[in-house]
Amino acid sequence: MSPPDVVYVCRPGDDNEELRYSLRSLSNLPHDKVWIAGYCPTWVSDEVQRIAVPQMASKHQHALASLIAAMDHPEVSDPFLMFNDDFYVMRAMDKVPVLHNGPQEKVIEEHAKSTYREAMEKTATLIDSDNPMGYEIHSPMEFEKTGLALVLSLGAKVPRLQYRTVYGNLMDIGGTQCSDIKVYRTTKGNDYKNWSLLSTSDRTFKFHPVGRYIRDSFKEPSIYERAIPQRSRVGSRYRSAVRYTSVVTHPQ
Repeated sequence: MSPPDVVYVCRPGDDNEELRYSLRSLSNLPHDKVWIAGYCPTWVSDEVQRIAVPQMASKHQHALASLIAAMDHPEVSDPFLMFNDDFYVMRAMDKVPVLHNGPQEKVIEEHAKSTYREAMEKTATLIDSDNPMGYEIHSPMEFEKTGLALVLSLGAKVPRLQYRTVYGNLMDIGGTQCSDIKVYRTTKGNDYKNWSLLSTSDRTFKFHPVGRYIRDSFKEPSIYERAIPQRSRVGSRYRSAVRYTSVVTHPQ
């Protein structure tokens, strides 16, 4: 059986270095086609398949519309792997592990009152299980299209539906409990260097040491990015040069 396609749900904008390095990290994971649903940066090569999605009123609506567009596309594999643009595969693996963050009731209790907690509580009402698990881990997740369509239908009236958690319990995918693999600006130490999967925010990718670690781990351009010609100056003469665009930052 062929490995699944990888689907990215992407925000608007060409300045997306997290996506560049996430694409490079796919060298560590068997996969078939790569798709970008939403906005595809101009520096992405033709090796990546596009699914255009008009910009919605909010980023949550746009992300959901992009996911639905990928799910409904007949050429996207079934199942498929969904990636955010800030997910990185740091070690070679045969397939992405199924991960959860423990009993959903405990996960909810650990969060202060917020719109995010309200979303978790409303999502929990859709789950018919004696001991539901939470699947809001910042990690790639495999979806079967029929199961995902059912989840999105059940939760159509739930704002900011946590469809990963509903899907994980509805489809009884099980998995291994682990701490969240996202590195935040308050994260201390470098335990993340032992993790096989990583996730960042815009800020931590640019300024936290984890960003330098990721960039140092994937220095070579992938087939998923195109070379962009640039005019460079040598003395008083100009010559053409080819470079791979990349933001160079210095973590504090």
